[in-house]
Amino acid sequence: MKLREHPLLIHGGLPSWPPVWVSADSNTNRVIAGAEVGILKKVQRWSLAEKNLFLYIEHEQCAYLGRITVEDEIFCQRLFDFLTACRGRSIRAIGDMETGDLLSNS
Repeated sequence: MKLREHPLLIHGGLPSWPPVWVSADSNTNRVIAGAEVGILKKVQRWSLAEKNLFLYIEHEQCAYLGRITVEDEIFCQRLFDFLTACRGRSIRAIGDMETGDLLSNS
């Protein structure tokens, strides 16, 4: 299954992919919602207890930050590892990636 279709990429009944992108540049104040845009630059997870991932992208020469929240801790760690390995790829290409058993919910 493609990453964007993964059933565990849901939080509060709403899809987490793609995240809402908020400008991380001080000179712009843009928000991009519902779009697979940009190149993934960095993935952060503040604590193993948190089920949030923070994605940093570059889009049209601006930096953006997006948050993915999931409800399963094990899935969150697998997703972190998966996305970390995808740095440098486009968000659209990452969404198109077949996850196979890598992100299975078992």
